Amino acid sequence: MNPVYMDYETFRSSVGNESIRSVENPGKIYLYKDYFFMNEIRKGVHVYDISDPANPTKVSFIKILGNVDIAIKDDVLIADSFMDLVTIDISDPLNAKEISRTNEAFQPNWQNGILTNTAEKTVVVDWVGQEITEETECNAEWFGGTFFNTGGFLNDFDQTAESAPTGATGAAPGGSGQGGSFARFTIVGNHLYTIDNRNLYAYNITFPSNPVSEGEGVHIGWNIETIYPYKDHLFIGSQSGMFVYDISNPSTPTYTSDIQHFRACDPVVVEGDYAYVTLRNGSECQGFNNQLDVINISNVSDPILEKSYDMTNPHGLGIDDGVLFICDGSDGLKIYDAEDPLDLKMVRQYNDIIAIDVIPADKILFMVSTEGFKIYDYSSVSKIRLLSSIGTND
Repeated sequence: MNPVYMDYETFRSSVGNESIRSVENPGKIYLYKDYFFMNEIRKGVHVYDISDPANPTKVSFIKILGNVDIAIKDDVLIADSFMDLVTIDISDPLNAKEISRTNEAFQPNWQNGILTNTAEKTVVVDWVGQEITEETECNAEWFGGTFFNTGGFLNDFDQTAESAPTGATGAAPGGSGQGGSFARFTIVGNHLYTIDNRNLYAYNITFPSNPVSEGEGVHIGWNIETIYPYKDHLFIGSQSGMFVYDISNPSTPTYTSDIQHFRACDPVVVEGDYAYVTLRNGSECQGFNNQLDVINISNVSDPILEKSYDMTNPHGLGIDDGVLFICDGSDGLKIYDAEDPLDLKMVRQYNDIIAIDVIPADKILFMVSTEGFKIYDYSSVSKIRLLSSIGTND
């Protein structure tokens, strides 16, 4: 496989709106105001108007070369662009404009998928010239600090190439939005937190158009995957366990506790006294467990695994007011009454889809699947109903 290079000047001058395009390799998802954002891996972000959830419409595509993760505060979209951190004015999503760029905010290396020729000032933007076989199809590439197969979400369930994006974020105060359980960027108040394969970084975004680094980062461990904020803590998922960091002093996250598990992919969400962790096998995770772990965090310094539930191949998940949503791969979307976390009761299953990730917000669920995304009304848990669907080509 041969690398295709692009010079720094070209990709750093390319941010802006393009014509609406079909979804080919969907990545992370994000909800902000009346808009739903879906990353197109390494290309940019699709923007949908969801002011009427029963009639969502695609309104624009924001080109951001090298993009995998996003977060939004006060109409400013903060995104990675290869090794740079870029801010973009999206007060008018049809006329997105770059505001600022922090060059080389992320260390280029194989662990975060940013491969550069520093002498020539070029970055690898694609790979060509390799015949795809059953053997090579199983070889994942590093994208955005985590393994992706070359097809992204749409090919994630090819049985010869089990690979999926990772990350996580919940709702955050202060004019910011809400991400899915695969995000690696999250905003809490006036701070942006990001993770790579092994470190946690903090940025002061009191002025979101000008992120200010709070230091070199905090080393957590290896194979770090997801980040989820809850109250004054960050819950960080890795392939070997869940880590908890205190952000009561936002500039200096400090270790609180951790709980280890079998090697597996590991997004996490939190509500009340419990954290919910899905463990999934796959080529990038090298594990054999497919389950939901329920962890008691009433004493956040001493998390305790209280119960595990068998799953098929769980990916993203979300929770809102005692309703738990689990994307269980080919088993579809599963919805549980989680009033008693140790006695989950399934209230609905949509098994005609391959579910990937969800964002529950104000009794409306946004779910991305291999076919696009769907919007559900769960104001009545016993009468959950599909409001609308948008396919990858819509």
